[in-house]
Amino acid sequence: MTAVQPVNVRWIDADGGELQHLVAMRDELAAVRPLLYVTVHPAAMRARGDEPAALHRFLADIGYVPELLEESGDVERWMFQHPDGTRP
Repeated sequence: MTAVQPVNVRWIDADGGELQHLVAMRDELAAVRPLLYVTVHPAAMRARGDEPAALHRFLADIGYVPELLEESGDVERWMFQHPDGTRP
């Protein structure tokens, strides 16, 4: 019998607070390496003083690889996965 591996997935939609949310999760991201589905609101991020590129740099610095799933109006939906983490 094959052991079943747990699936670790986090969905984040923080209306512009995505970067702060991910920074607060840094220890979990480094330890668990969950698959991330992140809805990015670029205009709302900028209104808070953040840039979407900073979110991408933060995740790249801890090994996550982005894949753009959808762009719709002022919303981007991304999947980020770590090479050593959960696979979709």
